[in-house]
Amino acid sequence: MAKTGIAESRPVDDVGGVSLEVVKAATRLYHLGISQQRPLDSVVAGFIANDLKGTQRPVRGQVAQLAHTMWRRRRLLEAIDAQLQGRFVGGASREAMACAAMLLQSREDGDRHGAEQAIPLSRPDRARLIGVIDEVMATASVAVRASLPDWLSARLVEIGGEALALSSTSKPPQTLRVNTLKTDRAGLIEALKFDGIRVVPCTRSPVGVVVSGQRADVFRTKAFHDGLFEMQDEGSQLVALHGGAKPGERVVDGCAGAGGKTLAMAGAMGGTGSIVALDIHAGRLKALKTRAARAGAFNIRVLDLEESPKVLKRLKGACDLVVVDAPCSGTGVLRRNPDTGWRLVADDVERLRALQSELLAKYASLVKPGGRLVFATCSLLPEENDGVIAAFLASTPRFSADPAPLRLTPAVDGTDGFFAAALMSS
Repeated sequence: MAKTGIAESRPVDDVGGVSLEVVKAATRLYHLGISQQRPLDSVVAGFIANDLKGTQRPVRGQVAQLAHTMWRRRRLLEAIDAQLQGRFVGGASREAMACAAMLLQSREDGDRHGAEQAIPLSRPDRARLIGVIDEVMATASVAVRASLPDWLSARLVEIGGEALALSSTSKPPQTLRVNTLKTDRAGLIEALKFDGIRVVPCTRSPVGVVVSGQRADVFRTKAFHDGLFEMQDEGSQLVALHGGAKPGERVVDGCAGAGGKTLAMAGAMGGTGSIVALDIHAGRLKALKTRAARAGAFNIRVLDLEESPKVLKRLKGACDLVVVDAPCSGTGVLRRNPDTGWRLVADDVERLRALQSELLAKYASLVKPGGRLVFATCSLLPEENDGVIAAFLASTPRFSADPAPLRLTPAVDGTDGFFAAALMSS
């Protein structure tokens, strides 16, 4: 039986512009991401700077996108690769896994025939690969098809059925939030149209738009440089709106990070009042300062808790709204951060739950009578969400839940997975 392999002579004219060179580079990046114990974003940045130096931006984007498609399907691709190695003399080529990822993605997108004709494989090798994919998909467990550890797949199936577990492999939309300090949704749509990018309104967020069709290089647009939008998932936008930040209020974002929700609240407040953005990650806070300046959100004060340890004492009992977007398992954003699923173990959840309870109790002291406390995670696991809230309310009677928590999942809502509970202080 003939050895499978990439057809080296195939011209670079594949559908969507995915060439053999892109496939090879994405394959190297995929293996690099698996071998290094670093966040995938930093792996991608280093690879682009070193291995793709001098290549055009569209090519770099294709490489990164294909690698992410592979990372989202890591366990499934490994099962496919095992079948290929056992079937063909000489084993499977490394690039065949990238081609398998392209085929799986095309099926999700509803364009199976076009992708089958476009991948850079000879016709016999393409047919062999498709046959193996079909066999593996027909016999693999949910955990393998979802590319998750067995325990995590089982938990997600328990919570939301197979669809929730399998949503970890889905391609996330490219969603933007309108910066209402500078424009409205109609204005952003027109501005991006001028840059050649078509977007449509989000279905639930009143300040969100979704890029139509292929992912666009939105960060090179005039609209971005003018501060008309920020990249932010629709679910994250809804979490930021859940606390109802109002003009003139004093707001604290207790785990601000790079500030996506901070900036969204600044927009809801019309640039009035004040927002204190707190965190212990200096690098992320630096990014928030840059983003706030571009957005024209001058009511945001960014503080590093390690440098300003007394700020919590000064704010005690003085805030209208305090948001605790707590560190969590990240099970709601696995499709964006697939490495989370590789590294997460069951014991991590209990450790994170304890941290979440500690943060919620600490920041509750900042809320004044009649104020609101919002607890949010990007987790799908009840023990990190309802469990934390139930324990907090039992131990802190001056707070009550109002209104019902916000619950979002990729399988049902098409957004990233989020939980947010708004609590009222008496």
